[in-house]
Amino acid sequence: MAATTALTGSALYGDLAAFVADECRGDSAIAAVLGPYDDARIGDMVPLRFFGALHRLVLERRAPALGVFYPSVGGTAPESEVARRACREALRATVAEHAPDIAAHLAWFPQTNEVGRTAALLAVLRDVGAAWGLPVRLHEIGCSAGLSLRVDALAESGVVLPERPDTGPVPSIVERIGCDTAPIDPTTTDGRLLLTSFIWPDQEERLERLRGAFAAAEAVPATVIAEDALELIEVDYALLPGVAYLEDAIAPDAPLLFEEAGSNIAQERQFKYGDPDAAFASAAHTFRYDYRFPRSIATPMETFG
Repeated sequence: MAATTALTGSALYGDLAAFVADECRGDSAIAAVLGPYDDARIGDMVPLRFFGALHRLVLERRAPALGVFYPSVGGTAPESEVARRACREALRATVAEHAPDIAAHLAWFPQTNEVGRTAALLAVLRDVGAAWGLPVRLHEIGCSAGLSLRVDALAESGVVLPERPDTGPVPSIVERIGCDTAPIDPTTTDGRLLLTSFIWPDQEERLERLRGAFAAAEAVPATVIAEDALELIEVDYALLPGVAYLEDAIAPDAPLLFEEAGSNIAQERQFKYGDPDAAFASAAHTFRYDYRFPRSIATPMETFG
């Protein structure tokens, strides 16, 4: 997480994430809180849960020493090494003081609703309006707080700017319905605290965008239902022989998931930098390894323009 947050514009979390990783290698309050999640998957997003719990304590004014360094509550992100050390110590003390609360928050799955991603939806709706000129019934699966269901209000208020402003107006939205297994009400204090807690505290542009989205949620009602999307899906399928390993799935005689594709390989890419053939040829020793990576990739939907 340290490298990712630093690259995405949060020097504060980049430094603190590296500090937390070091603390987990020893006997500390941080290690004790995070210890039960040693075998967690990447998709469980334990670091995001942990920092969300800390940020919520800061937002609730229950961690004033740490809040000094959180711009989301008027603090100043540390820039000098002395300030960074003080911030790390404040985090360590906050975890020691509020360990039970943080442990409870770690049991919650992160709920985020980055409205910057609606720039793509806005473009689609404008194209739909230009092509058909009909009103829209907007339904969203996994809608979190349903902020994206207010896409027209977000655009009108300038919270989200269109990527292609010359494509025409947003069509009238006559129905807004979303479902989520654990929906959030963005018109309540608790809902706003939860959503805000998962934003990096030094990314003030995102915080300001979220505040604008809260105003849109107050002005434009939407229906958000606590429901599992799987209950809404009907699939007509045929059982195929089970395959447990990638090599078996891409073998020439493997059963095809989509016969019209002619292969189970959806995409094949090769990357080559420099002159690896010459490098291997001149090496004193070479080794061959097969690497397997989880199906996870950091591809943000929101724009950075």
